[in-house]
Amino acid sequence: MNSILMIHLNYKLLFTAAMISLFAIGFISPVYAQGRIWFTELGVDIRQEQKIQYTGGELQKSPAYGFLFNIHNGGKRMAIGFQVDYSSVNLEKTQLTTVPKKAVSLWEMYAVLRYYPLLPTLRLGKQGAIRFTAGGMIGGYDFYWKQTEAYMNGTTQKWSPLQFSSALFAGICFSSFRNTTGLSVKLNYKPQTYTLNGFELANFTLRQPYSLGAALLIGPRIKSK
Repeated sequence: MNSILMIHLNYKLLFTAAMISLFAIGFISPVYAQGRIWFTELGVDIRQEQKIQYTGGELQKSPAYGFLFNIHNGGKRMAIGFQVDYSSVNLEKTQLTTVPKKAVSLWEMYAVLRYYPLLPTLRLGKQGAIRFTAGGMIGGYDFYWKQTEAYMNGTTQKWSPLQFSSALFAGICFSSFRNTTGLSVKLNYKPQTYTLNGFELANFTLRQPYSLGAALLIGPRIKSK
């Protein structure tokens, strides 16, 4: 258990350091973009549905939402970055006895390769603009929950083993023509089945393949020639 906890801590510390580094690079960079771009997003994902299966039961059409934060740095069209996704898992209809039903969450951490053009894809009138964006992500996920133990009062924190995950996304960003700050809307696809080991529900799996995300995107202004 201690070795698993140390792996989780080291992984999260490394990931956090990478995000802070990219975030710092963005702020050190000039406010006006000069052939390079940095940007960050803070938003929400609305899942199409969560499909939860386990030995003895199945839950479908369970609405869910998640939160995301990312930071990117790159050139005129392509950027690399890191993203953290958080979502809750609704287990209200399961027969759990030792796990609080609202205390299970899914954490995902990704490295991102993303197309995001500094110059707009389409112009809307005199000031508005649309930028097309798309990309892929690879990383890992784990579950977190609190569990009641027979030998102690209260609950103890539990983490599932870290496992591989990936995602694809595409969307558009609305902003002014010379300012990349605006609203991004993306369709996300996550093909994997999330498995939770060491949990009270045997053979627990979760699928939430499609989601629609909306986020505030903060980026630099384009310098006039």
